[in-house]
Amino acid sequence: MRNVLLTYQHLHPTDRGAPRVITGTPEGHRHEFGIMIGALLAQLRGFEVIYLGVDLPSDELVWAARRAQPSLVLLAVAITLRPEEGERLEAMAKQLPDKTELWVGLPPTDTFASPHVRRFTAFEQLEMALTERRG
Repeated sequence: MRNVLLTYQHLHPTDRGAPRVITGTPEGHRHEFGIMIGALLAQLRGFEVIYLGVDLPSDELVWAARRAQPSLVLLAVAITLRPEEGERLEAMAKQLPDKTELWVGLPPTDTFASPHVRRFTAFEQLEMALTERRG
């Protein structure tokens, strides 16, 4: 499945100068299918995707965002967040560059909410938001 998704991404290159999206999973989360699908959706909507991988510490995600200046940092979480993980996401959102938003895909049962983080519980929601964002 991973190879199929990566192959599909290579078949759909993005234009130079397209808005960037950094993708990955936060520290402690090692699954990657959800974020790979999210990355593919972003690429199909015309974003330049920078896939960083899984289990990424917040400080490394912030560092990458400061270097790449993306429009979005898109993370995926497959299991319910523990309270301290939600606090880390909120703190990370506040450290991102001014024009960079933090978007997180969560299980439908997760109750995490923050005014600094946009949450999604279905790929259809993400797809609509990416389309809207690209205009």
